[in-house]
Amino acid sequence: MTNKSIIILLTKTSKKEMLFMYPAMEELYQYFVGHPNPRHWPEELRDSPVLGHGQYAFSEGLRLGFLLAVECMGPELLRP
Repeated sequence: MTNKSIIILLTKTSKKEMLFMYPAMEELYQYFVGHPNPRHWPEELRDSPVLGHGQYAFSEGLRLGFLLAVECMGPELLRP
């Protein structure tokens, strides 16, 4: 299998998987981030809803990623 065929295979697989991932991503987004809420935004971004919600969504996604990484690699991280 050549590099070109691997890239084509990955591209096709990614498109198929993305069709099934959208509902899951939507559920995760609604559960962890939810609708825009100015109480979750930094004080300086309360006048800019797009930036405020974007920063909040990014930080929640990053937090979720760290939590998942710790759960997956927890025993590995605790080894001496």
